[in-house]
Amino acid sequence: PSMPRIYALDGTSAAAAEAPAAEAPAAQASGTDASGTDDRVPHPATLLDDATPAVLRDLTPDAGAALDGAAWDLAPDGTWLVTEWVRPEGRANLGTGLVRVDVATGERTDLLVPDATHDHHAPRVSPDGTHLVWVRSERSTPHAGPRNELWLLELATGAQHRLGADWDGWPGQVVWLPDGSGLVMTADWQGRGPVFRVDVTTGAVVRLTGEGVFTDVVVAPDGSAVFALRSSWEHPAEPVRIALD
Repeated sequence: PSMPRIYALDGTSAAAAEAPAAEAPAAQASGTDASGTDDRVPHPATLLDDATPAVLRDLTPDAGAALDGAAWDLAPDGTWLVTEWVRPEGRANLGTGLVRVDVATGERTDLLVPDATHDHHAPRVSPDGTHLVWVRSERSTPHAGPRNELWLLELATGAQHRLGADWDGWPGQVVWLPDGSGLVMTADWQGRGPVFRVDVTTGAVVRLTGEGVFTDVVVAPDGSAVFALRSSWEHPAEPVRIALD
């Protein structure tokens, strides 16, 4: 498609048989891309391997430009996802909200709708699928600049509140801890890019690192440590381990 879409790849023979034939893209020669000209790019739409049929389903056929540059996150059980959804507004403005998309049906449900003062970005689903963290962006005005805040949404009730209300920073990359008790995140902070830990119960934000800029954060499966790339004016990017226990 000419615009970004979200697809589901059904990789079992049963799923391939049940999917509507019209939703499957036309088969192309193995080892070519959609244009049929680049033999270095494998085509994943019809086969996962030599023996497993697969069907590529478009979950957002009517998206238009709504997914241009969108960040999204898949629920732990794989049955739904949350994505940014851009909406046209008056006077050539665009607003960004968050929608839930059912992977089986493509049904779309609004979770957070943009308004005259706020947009919503960077959704991250909790490990148990019950909560969502996202960045709520306050729109700039002639009198004040924009502001990004980290918020928590309880999916069952719609209750939401800000995390780190006393923390004067802008969230960067945000990753859930495996037990769902908190988050780790990066942020620009006084010329550096530390890693912070956020308690989702109290909202408290604690800085974990000192010098350097940290990126590409990954939490260990047991929650004992964080791995990241650290760079500074002294060193190029290098992998580091940050203990959490």
